[in-house]
Amino acid sequence: MTIQTMQQLKKEVKAIGMPWPKLQPLLPDWWKDVSDYPAGIVELRGFIAKYFGLEIDQTHGNLCLRDHSSVCFKTKISTDQRKLAPNRSLLTSVARQVALAATSPWAGGIPPAIALRDSILSSGRPWVGFEELVEVCWQYGVPVICSPELPFPYKMEGMAMFCLGRPVIALSKKPDKPGWALFTLAHEIGHLALDHLASEDGSALLDETISVDDTNNDDKECFASQYAVTLLTGGAEFKISDNIVSAKSMVQSATSKGREWKIDPAHLVLNAVHHTKSTGGKNYYPLMNDILDALNPGQTASSICRQLLHRYVDLTILPEESVAFLERIGLLK
Repeated sequence: MTIQTMQQLKKEVKAIGMPWPKLQPLLPDWWKDVSDYPAGIVELRGFIAKYFGLEIDQTHGNLCLRDHSSVCFKTKISTDQRKLAPNRSLLTSVARQVALAATSPWAGGIPPAIALRDSILSSGRPWVGFEELVEVCWQYGVPVICSPELPFPYKMEGMAMFCLGRPVIALSKKPDKPGWALFTLAHEIGHLALDHLASEDGSALLDETISVDDTNNDDKECFASQYAVTLLTGGAEFKISDNIVSAKSMVQSATSKGREWKIDPAHLVLNAVHHTKSTGGKNYYPLMNDILDALNPGQTASSICRQLLHRYVDLTILPEESVAFLERIGLLK
């Protein structure tokens, strides 16, 4: 099939779950200049295939999603795995570009939770926090990318992929706060440390949702969550509840206990809220957002990831077109 009009191209990408109004802001400016010409549309179609992780079907000649047979999905019961595929394909394409430019070689493995925790604490850090984990991932040759504003519907919290000879971790949880992203990142590190990810290009573990108390009868998810809790707290069964009264009191309590126990205060807050029974139907999550803002004022998970990405990649390796695409998707702002 030969795409000769923009209307045809728009229908084609919509059919695979990438509606044009969501896709178009990530395109280079030149797309408008070529959209009136069949040859230009062919060029644009090739760009979309490359940067959105698609391929051209050899039988029908149309854009289609790549084979996801090497992807393990952990989804909510109500979610059709195919609905997550558009964002998964996009993130895989982005991960490949970042992996290509990464300067630290893949170490070949991640240490056990306690060993990694002790290594971070022995470097003088007060606890194992989000920035510490992102940096240690890069040092082991594992890029961490954060895209909380994925363009297409049906998003995931985290994903571990194997691209160009190394694992890559992608985070897309909202709200875009280090405290929220901390456990997700630790969970994905757990998958790598426990050898859950196959070392073949294109393999991936996709987590639509992650819980500190994973009880979905999936051993890999349970073990990854146990690894995460051990890494962050020093014990796989760490649970606390607290007298949740106000943001101010929780910030003071979490900061004090965090330094004493060597646990990130943000994780203490999330752990406490998660394990505190609500009285009278009270929703603690709005209060929790206020607390996380107070603990990490002005910081976002994506800004921390961008800062460290600049430190550990050589952008001169990539074509200018690729660098511009990473900027548009928010990785290099």
